[in-house]
Amino acid sequence: MPPSRLPGLDALRTVAVVLVIGHHLPPPPADWPAYGLFLAWHRGGWVGVDLFFVLSGFLVSGLLFTEFRATGRISPARFYVRRWWRIYPPLLYLTVISTVYALALGGDVPDIRRRMWAELLFVQNFVSGLWLHTWSLAVEEHFYLLLPPTLWLLLRRRGAVLCTAGAVGFACLGLRVLTATLWAYNPATHVYPTYLRLDGLWLGVALSYLYHGDHARIRRWAPWSVVLLVAGVALLVPVYLVPLDAPAIYTVGFTVSALAGAFLVVGALLAPFPSVLQPLATIGALSYSIYLWHMPVLTWVLPWLPGSPTTVAGFGLRLGVGVAGSIVVGLVMAHAVERPALAIRDRWWPART
Repeated sequence: MPPSRLPGLDALRTVAVVLVIGHHLPPPPADWPAYGLFLAWHRGGWVGVDLFFVLSGFLVSGLLFTEFRATGRISPARFYVRRWWRIYPPLLYLTVISTVYALALGGDVPDIRRRMWAELLFVQNFVSGLWLHTWSLAVEEHFYLLLPPTLWLLLRRRGAVLCTAGAVGFACLGLRVLTATLWAYNPATHVYPTYLRLDGLWLGVALSYLYHGDHARIRRWAPWSVVLLVAGVALLVPVYLVPLDAPAIYTVGFTVSALAGAFLVVGALLAPFPSVLQPLATIGALSYSIYLWHMPVLTWVLPWLPGSPTTVAGFGLRLGVGVAGSIVVGLVMAHAVERPALAIRDRWWPART
């Protein structure tokens, strides 16, 4: 059986959330040391979300595969309740704080109310919410709603999970190409919709199906783990060279980034995990709260810092405060909200396996 904790994937979560933070930081000034490297981080850091999609598909479907193997059935009700306690309390806390803050600044009350409900109902990838980055939570939530009944239908048919993952991949790519052909680029129509972004999640499901179906056979690929990691990084090179609003990126590029995430996930699963990376795994286990709170830190804190972000000193200060502050605030919120909610969940609705 696979191990219950996968530190390589936790470390990969840390990489993903740091990539996203870099994407939302201001671009580096031209005279910043290693300007090209930091510009690539800013330009291509969005791939951290795609990496999260593959990771979520792998890990969450793995819970259902494990339950099915142990009990011969899937309990959608228990799955939904446990997912709710995992996702909703930290998001609810962020939404309440954000709503109060927006009202304190004298914002338009009807607009704030509409955006608040978009967050709470997980439709912020179709209707503007309080924050731009929470669109990915809506995509994942829609995936979670569909996953149990879909797997219930597929698991009794040999190969159906893999065929479905492939069909979803081709369908999403086709819809992205169609969208790019019909309309001018806009993140709301070309990046955020659920029907354009399910392929990465289902690729994670396919990997999880293979991993939980024959764990020993997957382990035979362990000698190739470094090759898989290098291949995943290599696939991401074009993403860092081309801006997100280029048609090649928001069509085929999303497919390539999902495949890169798959290589990285499998490589991280199979590679020996060095103890020196344990801090990354510890942080990554709480990456959800870090992801939630990084935008409030960048939006509410960075404008108060002295200096201009276009200067070396000003950018350096924002870089340090943005990355370190996002991680620290996220870890504090994880211990204050996320972990207590998970403790209640595990006491009231323990996992079946």
